[in-house]
Amino acid sequence: MVNSAAAAGFDPNTFIFTSPRGKLSIPPDLTIPSFLFQITSARAYHHRIAIADPSSQLSLTFSQLRSRILSAARALSSLGISQGDVVLLLSPNSIHFPVLFFAILWLGAVATTANPVYTPGEISRQARDSRAKLILVHPDLLPKLSALTLPILIIDSGTNPSVNHHLHHHHRLLSDAERLSAAHVPPPVHIRQTDTAALLYSSGTTGLSKGVVLSHLNIIASAIQINSDAVLLGENDLSFFVVIPFFHVYGLSVILFAQLQRGNTIVTMPRFDFVDMLKAIQDYHVTSLPLVPPVMLALAKHDVALKYDLTSVIDITSGASPLVKETVDEALKRFKCPNVRQ
Repeated sequence: MVNSAAAAGFDPNTFIFTSPRGKLSIPPDLTIPSFLFQITSARAYHHRIAIADPSSQLSLTFSQLRSRILSAARALSSLGISQGDVVLLLSPNSIHFPVLFFAILWLGAVATTANPVYTPGEISRQARDSRAKLILVHPDLLPKLSALTLPILIIDSGTNPSVNHHLHHHHRLLSDAERLSAAHVPPPVHIRQTDTAALLYSSGTTGLSKGVVLSHLNIIASAIQINSDAVLLGENDLSFFVVIPFFHVYGLSVILFAQLQRGNTIVTMPRFDFVDMLKAIQDYHVTSLPLVPPVMLALAKHDVALKYDLTSVIDITSGASPLVKETVDEALKRFKCPNVRQ
């Protein structure tokens, strides 16, 4: 047992596992925005879809994503957001989420993401604990912020919310970004890899939710680790259907950032619907499914899945909690996908 464990990289003296893969190399000046912009600026990816939402029929190419990030960053800067400020992002998955998240980081500011199903009290606590200077909110979630006195910006161009609120100011950030940023050039900032990029909050299952500090280097290293096998195997031009929420580190770091910076397409929607997911996989020729066990179980058990063409899928990964072997076996038998793993 010890010998086989040692062969797998386990040192019984230190109780440390060491990967058999070689060490990763990360350029010292690389930041999350600059790493992402290597792809968004590449001409070969200008017209490739970066992120799409089948439920709204909206999408952004990599060229458009870069343009929107810079425009939103100028708009945020014109409203007083600068290096080190914390901005709270409260939104379901959408094509707007990465625009705003990376715009915050481009300014050297810090993004803290909140769960859309949080209660008003939980959101208020996170806003206070993170010392947020500004909140970016989806209009449907605006009622949850009625007790806060922080500046609030509405982040998409939906209908006017019918809630009585008292805000210091609010704008529709994305629709007003061009006007707000037209004559504004943010001052240059020097971002170090050790600077905080995101302040994500734990689930709070054993007590109050706690802020977890993640640097640019933390998230970059995670992305490179996650993609190391795909790079080694030369897997490119992938598309990921993402039901995992972007506010969570799994959706934000492991999928959204890690895959966008490789030029892969993200297909997402704000609310999960099993049939809509199947249709999106078929319509967008999705290759990769990062899932959680309940969705994995539905894929393995529900016969409605057999009505859709899911043959484009080459990789299914389940995370966040354990998956029973029988579910994996049934998924393999049903879809004949080369890789089903957890």
